[in-house]
Amino acid sequence: MMTKEERERLIFQLFAESSDLLSSGDRVESKSPPEPDVLLTQSDGSNRAFELVEILDQDYSSLTQSQLTTKSDCYVYLNAMQEPSQTQFIKKYANADIHIEFEDSLTRRRRQQSLEQVFDFLLRLPEEASGEVSLEGESVQNLIKYLNISRSNLVGPLFDIQSLVWVGDPTIDLIRKKLEKNYKTSYPISLLAYIETNPMYPDDVWLAELDTFLCELKNNCQFEFIYIFDCASKTIKRSWCRDSQS
Repeated sequence: MMTKEERERLIFQLFAESSDLLSSGDRVESKSPPEPDVLLTQSDGSNRAFELVEILDQDYSSLTQSQLTTKSDCYVYLNAMQEPSQTQFIKKYANADIHIEFEDSLTRRRRQQSLEQVFDFLLRLPEEASGEVSLEGESVQNLIKYLNISRSNLVGPLFDIQSLVWVGDPTIDLIRKKLEKNYKTSYPISLLAYIETNPMYPDDVWLAELDTFLCELKNNCQFEFIYIFDCASKTIKRSWCRDSQS
């Protein structure tokens, strides 16, 4: 698994190459707090420090991780099922994608414990059951809030664990937190705020609010530059320069 430092250098490299910041002979190295995350030593001997922050809504991140672990738990349970139940289940749902939405209040441990009931319920459904499954009056009613089975030309059983979540725009709050920190370095500092996995509002929504925030920053800001970088499109969405505020 990639370390935090390796990931930060990879993100910075992507940003620097996309913005023509790197040239032959430049060196990028990780630093530890209270220094900024990355130090860029350029071929002419000059140095620039960069603090990195990922634009990521923590609620969205936690939910995504919960979905992935629950999906994995379903496959683990299926592989551990006793015969003949395992063979019956695989045969019954060989062409099925099973969409399960658990109750939000259930912890991962409680979800794991409920899988026996959920799988038993699925085994009791009619052959070739498809579409939304009614849960009213069933033993799993207090465990899952939605169950849908879709069948097509696929190799199943597949499990789709989803839940709706409100994804916020944490950009301004994250930048503000970085502005409040103290860094120890002899070199000019820039802030690189990057988007990697967080779903974002349309540009005309979140960038308008960001523009207002950046315009209100003063020339005593500790960051010489602030960059908002989208890793997927390799584009700098916004850049702010302290010197332009004088």
